[in-house]
Amino acid sequence: MVNASTGPLLQLHGGELLPLHGVQLCVEQGLVWVTRAGDVDDHFLRDGDVMLLEHGASALVGVDAPARVRIAPHPGSLAQLLRTWQRRHPPAGPRPPIAWDIDERLPAAPLAR
Repeated sequence: MVNASTGPLLQLHGGELLPLHGVQLCVEQGLVWVTRAGDVDDHFLRDGDVMLLEHGASALVGVDAPARVRIAPHPGSLAQLLRTWQRRHPPAGPRPPIAWDIDERLPAAPLAR
């Protein structure tokens, strides 16, 4: 799992809203609430709480009083990015021969004198 303590530290002020997705959110100090798209519940996080915010699912992080949070890349971010890239760039099939491949396969002709 990604260590959220290595991500940037954000100071949020009372009434501030922060849209996020695809990150790991760690509350350093204060009380924050998280509303995620498609989730009927709000989630309240206190000092030391960590929440994974999935890719593609928008979340809104809010505070009523000053709070500090750290964000780090979602632990699955790199793996998901790699899978997406591989889907869009399938492995190439066998390549056609090129001139120097053909030359290497043919026996060397004796030099004419």
